[in-house]
Amino acid sequence: MTFYSDSNFLNTIAGNPLQVTIGTDIYIKVFTPAADWSTEMRLQSCYVKPATNSTAHLTSYLIKDGCEVDVNTHVILVSTHETRVVFRRFQYPQSDAGINVICDAIFCSARDALSRCRLGCKN
Repeated sequence: MTFYSDSNFLNTIAGNPLQVTIGTDIYIKVFTPAADWSTEMRLQSCYVKPATNSTAHLTSYLIKDGCEVDVNTHVILVSTHETRVVFRRFQYPQSDAGINVICDAIFCSARDALSRCRLGCKN
């Protein structure tokens, strides 16, 4: 997972937690370097927390079950080995610190037409 400050995915943002100004768009590229084209990757969830050990009530989902959850989150690209997402940085009322971004992906057989990877967003 790599973070960027631009829609061309050229200018990386270092760190996680991210120290980015409130209201800034953050571009995320989640990818697998696997060269096996018989396997597909799909992003299942992405969420943010003010700290990795924060309680569950501070978890804010950007993507859940493959679907955009927040109006400020957009899936830009989905391919067999990469997903690109953009979201607008928001502030937690309890914290002025950076935010941690956590994403979970699943891997499926490219030959399985009924796999979870093929189902896409499930609202």
